[in-house]
Amino acid sequence: MTGRRGRYAGALGCVLLTAALTAACGTETAGYVGQPAVAASQGPRGATAPAVADPDPPQPIFTGSASSTAAPTPLQITRQSAPTGVAPVRTASASSPAAVAPPAAGPSSLRVVQAPIAYSAGRQQEMAAYSLRHYGTASWQLTPTMIVLHYTAGGTWAGARATFAADTVNMGELPGTCSHYVVDKDGTVYQLVPTSVRCRHTIGLNDQAIGIEMVQEGGSSATWADQQILSRAAQVGAALALVRSLQSQFGISTANVIGHATANAAPQFHDRVGWRNDHADWQAVDVAVFRSRL
Repeated sequence: MTGRRGRYAGALGCVLLTAALTAACGTETAGYVGQPAVAASQGPRGATAPAVADPDPPQPIFTGSASSTAAPTPLQITRQSAPTGVAPVRTASASSPAAVAPPAAGPSSLRVVQAPIAYSAGRQQEMAAYSLRHYGTASWQLTPTMIVLHYTAGGTWAGARATFAADTVNMGELPGTCSHYVVDKDGTVYQLVPTSVRCRHTIGLNDQAIGIEMVQEGGSSATWADQQILSRAAQVGAALALVRSLQSQFGISTANVIGHATANAAPQFHDRVGWRNDHADWQAVDVAVFRSRL
């Protein structure tokens, strides 16, 4: 009888030990400092990938000034859109009639297709509340002084657009992630959000920077992926032309064209909550090559 009890106790101990080890293997969270723990996402890596199946958390009360707490007017975008699944209409030029698609973008060519995502009054309010928490100023508007380069690590421009349009809770907060532009491999530039509006693409710099995503699958390393873009004439040519245009429009210096991988080291970086980026897209050495071609 004593031997039988000993065997039962031993078996029960094994069960309890197995349960304890299983409980210790939780879902790995992204490497941000000070954020809620959420499941890792499989979305694009150029911008902070949206969390999935995350419940709608209580949002902090919007506490800006009297002028900023009023419900903002929904953003009106009346330019031509290119919804998913519909062939975009390219911008016509003297050498490229509207009826004929232009050739692949060369080193200095730029064609922009307007493919705006919805940026409602609610999303404006979410962005203003996010900015208040992270930057100390309740605003959804942007006066850009920087440009941050990203790549999608998979998918298509339409997939990136759908992710950004979803306005999904990310790292326990709203609004969802987005980027101002997506540059496809064929050199077509899609503008998703006006440059006067903040997008959540780079922790610590969303109140200052325009985000540019480039369609590129992941690979052996971030530098490998960066090099694929740099060697793809149509895509990098369009990206360079876009950056030159934005630099001219907003007076952005080449030193302020950076990669997501080095955002934490930028002098302008600031985040009141203590969050930091964990992305590796556009390493410093690859950004240096990109800058040398501007």
